[in-house]
Amino acid sequence: WRSQAVLERPVAEVAAPVVRELRLALLAPAELSALEEQNQREPLIPVEQIVEAWKCHALRRGDAARGTPCRRRRGT
Repeated sequence: WRSQAVLERPVAEVAAPVVRELRLALLAPAELSALEEQNQREPLIPVEQIVEAWKCHALRRGDAARGTPCRRRRGT
């Protein structure tokens, strides 16, 4: 992926608008971990986005929180 170009632009640049919309917090921890490993080899997802997903997993506690999506508040 790194060496490929789409419309003479890097793939990560072309995919950025879509990647920003990914809801990584919905992945199971094992899936998120695998994605993080893959992203280290072939960077496509901003590290900050993966960190936010892990933060959501860390903040979830108990069954009551499972139904509540983890979203950043506007302006933060």
